[in-house]
Amino acid sequence: MRTYRRDNEDKINSLNRCHFDAEHGWVQLALDRLADVRQEFPNDGHVEYCEALIRKDFLGQGAVAEEFFLKALRADPSFKFAAFNAGKYARSFDEFQRQARAARVVCAGDPDLQFFRQVEEEAQHLRYEVVLAQGCQEYHAHGKFGESAALAELSLGAGPHSLENELGLRTGRAQALRELDKAAANSRTTRGEGFPPEERLALKDAITELGKAIELDPEDHILWNFQSAWLNLLCRWDDAIVAADKALSLCPQGYLKPLTNKALALAGKGQKEDARSLAEKAHALASKLGAEGSADRELARHQLEDLGRETGSDDEVLAALAERITNGAGLIAKQEMAQWQDSNEGAELLKGLEQRCAAAGKAWSDLYIRIVSKMLIYFCPATAWISILKLSDSDSEAYKHCLYAAIYIAAHDPGITGRDACRFLVYLLLGAREPAKIRRSYREAILGPAAVGSGAFAGLADRMRSELTSVNPSLAKLVANQPALTDQELEHARSITLARFQNLDFSASESSDRRLWSSSLNQDDTEHAKPITLQRFPPDARTREVSSIGRIGSTTINIVIVSMLVVGFVIPLAASPPVCFLAFLAASIVPFFAGKSRRVIDPIAGFQHKTLLSPKDLHSWAAVVCFAGGYQKAYDRYVNEAGRGFDEKLPLVLSQIKAINYIHAWKVLFLLLGGLLAFSIYDTFSSGRAVIWHAPVVTGCAMGVIWGYSLGVYRLWRTCRRFKSRGGVPL
Repeated sequence: MRTYRRDNEDKINSLNRCHFDAEHGWVQLALDRLADVRQEFPNDGHVEYCEALIRKDFLGQGAVAEEFFLKALRADPSFKFAAFNAGKYARSFDEFQRQARAARVVCAGDPDLQFFRQVEEEAQHLRYEVVLAQGCQEYHAHGKFGESAALAELSLGAGPHSLENELGLRTGRAQALRELDKAAANSRTTRGEGFPPEERLALKDAITELGKAIELDPEDHILWNFQSAWLNLLCRWDDAIVAADKALSLCPQGYLKPLTNKALALAGKGQKEDARSLAEKAHALASKLGAEGSADRELARHQLEDLGRETGSDDEVLAALAERITNGAGLIAKQEMAQWQDSNEGAELLKGLEQRCAAAGKAWSDLYIRIVSKMLIYFCPATAWISILKLSDSDSEAYKHCLYAAIYIAAHDPGITGRDACRFLVYLLLGAREPAKIRRSYREAILGPAAVGSGAFAGLADRMRSELTSVNPSLAKLVANQPALTDQELEHARSITLARFQNLDFSASESSDRRLWSSSLNQDDTEHAKPITLQRFPPDARTREVSSIGRIGSTTINIVIVSMLVVGFVIPLAASPPVCFLAFLAASIVPFFAGKSRRVIDPIAGFQHKTLLSPKDLHSWAAVVCFAGGYQKAYDRYVNEAGRGFDEKLPLVLSQIKAINYIHAWKVLFLLLGGLLAFSIYDTFSSGRAVIWHAPVVTGCAMGVIWGYSLGVYRLWRTCRRFKSRGGVPL
């Protein structure tokens, strides 16, 4: 039974939710939400277009995406974006020409139509599949891995390729899909969440594509090693061992990565002693290779540390997970609120919730089920949790009614709203932070109603266990595995919790008050409440298409910084001896790449080894480092832990500096470039070239380091501001 049915505005907000889910690593949830929306809005162009974008951008599925673009166009023949993309991702040149003609009619006058003319001109000299392959390479080079993988798939299906080209396309597509999976995994890991194998859709396709590449070149030991590593991520331990053994048989000397992958698979199977032996062997062999084996040596060392590390007690593990997951949920709520105009960091949402609860009355009624259902249609569970938690300060009774409503929805709504209610309850339970309180609340809110209830309530515990596992695989064991309920607990569930749900009548609940968070209430309610005036930024499919989300900071700031960079380069070029300028150039290279690098090592955030973050994940990670109080506490514990070596602390400190430089980029750049320009101008024009001409090499190197690092930080800032998710924390 659905506890709420969407209207057209609800549909638009649900589609926005799908994009929000996908951008935060919940691609399977986004597809499930789309399927749920499609049940109420079949043959809807916006629904089909939304699925096309998600499958293209987050799963690299070009052929399937094109099918959904065509479905969207059939549902709405005037849908410009669907018409354009149906041509852009056509599977053959004949189909491309047909869709290009349709797009020129639907999108008449749009300057983007020149894209079709460019493809037609290239197709006069190259086969269509080659044109697609070139587009694939360009997207890959610019970090647009979804579109790269999509075009690679279309190119492979559009016509024959030479063995070398097909191998390159399949290998490149597999790597692009792995980058998509890595971005989702990093996003979830930062929030303390797990990534169940069944939800790693891009990785599954990557392994399939890699298998086809191996069929073309079965003697490539590197491909076999990749397969072993990726199979480990899906917990397919036996298959990973087979692939690692194959890689070792093809290259038994000097290539150590299969050893560490096999050790990881053995550890996953529970054979820790065998895993330790292999890791020790890999470490010893890597040490003999010297600098060449440094990366393998570090990897083996980390494996040995992980195998030797003693896990804390269940209470310690649960407390740490609860803190990390709820901190991540708080960040998600902030990111979602950043999408709403005049949200005042959620204050307007809380005000509207209080007004609607006041309209529902102090006593329990099914109105609270409708309120929470509609809230979960519009907002993610993290935002709903934060808002309802704040409600407890102003109206404790309404807060309790909302909690009971969430329990009812979690048990009775078979669709995505029921799953959102389960996730909301997970956040609510973990918000207690103390393990004893978490387990006690779970017994009262979940196990009790499931034990004494009938019908949908009987399945509540199973639904919650599934959601706990989805959030983090350890939670089901730590929270859901509990002793049998006492008679007193059973009676409480029967007489208190379930008693309020008797004689509910939803037949009268389908009133004209459908748009809870964006329009007025029923006329009868207006004496008690006023509508929330939040308006979600309208979905702009073309903006998503180019991944240019939001403004890239103030135009004035950009102009000033670019001007300072240009002047900082021109002065050494024009007013210093040649040797000084050459030293300036040489010294600027390494700092530039250091400043623009998105590689971090942050064990607190789950990045045990050097990890390349996507721009939006670096944005979210930096926000956590700088603004999350729980992170600072974890950092203090980490650096003060007994036995923690300098070699472990230094990478973390450097990564923290990167986060601070990114969050406060324009201030850092003004400081560095301002000092550089002040010195350059003073020394060149005021003091008779005292320093630059007397020590040109040293001075040039010093100036080059500052200028190169500033350019790198500016490049990082622009990149991450451009590609950050729509819900990024505003800087």
